[in-house]
Amino acid sequence: IEAMVNRSNAGHHFYLDTGAPTFITQNLADLHAVSGSLAGLASDVEGNVQRVQEYLLNSLHLGSWELKNLRVASSEGVAQMPILRGTASGGLLGADAMQGAVWMIDYASQTLYVQHHPEHQCLPENALVSKMYTDRTGSPIIELELQPGIREKFIIDLAFNGSLLVNDKLLSRLDLVDSLRFTRTEKYSTGFRTTYREVVYDFLPSLRIGNGTTGMVKLSSGGKRTKKLIGNEFLEQ
Repeated sequence: IEAMVNRSNAGHHFYLDTGAPTFITQNLADLHAVSGSLAGLASDVEGNVQRVQEYLLNSLHLGSWELKNLRVASSEGVAQMPILRGTASGGLLGADAMQGAVWMIDYASQTLYVQHHPEHQCLPENALVSKMYTDRTGSPIIELELQPGIREKFIIDLAFNGSLLVNDKLLSRLDLVDSLRFTRTEKYSTGFRTTYREVVYDFLPSLRIGNGTTGMVKLSSGGKRTKKLIGNEFLEQ
């Protein structure tokens, strides 16, 4: 999405990243931000950490909506994120900036809607509804029933382009459709680090989410330490 920073005439592109707080590129920090105190350490999906610097943006405009006095962070790792290179000059607009409104993403029409009055929101009778929690950075978390007796909380992460990401321990507990398993070598980014690795994809026959049940769901494991994520491939369905 494109946003105007501090009422400047030039727009900057940001990735929506519900799995993280807001990070800006160093270039944007140099142009528009006020440096703050050292914010400490930030970690990615596998627990890799980097020291970050805290900044303050006076305002950020998304269409007619203005976010004021937005606390953001920047680090060397932000500039190295493959997702940002050449595509998002601003950085990552995170979960902390998205609180205070209702965000709706229509993948089919490539349209983003932001509402401030959820009581005016019209949902179809068959809409899937799930209780949501948030972690300390504001990332949305929902509970999935993967199979009878196996209920787990997952972060909804718009920066993860896969379907479901689980850890090895959870994967070993699941009854999967073995005949559909396949392996692919691909670029794998944890946030601060990027490698090529063999990724094994498995399939669940179905799962329960809120008041509904899905069809077959693809998933993969990120290893022993990875966070459990719901990504764009799942949401697009």
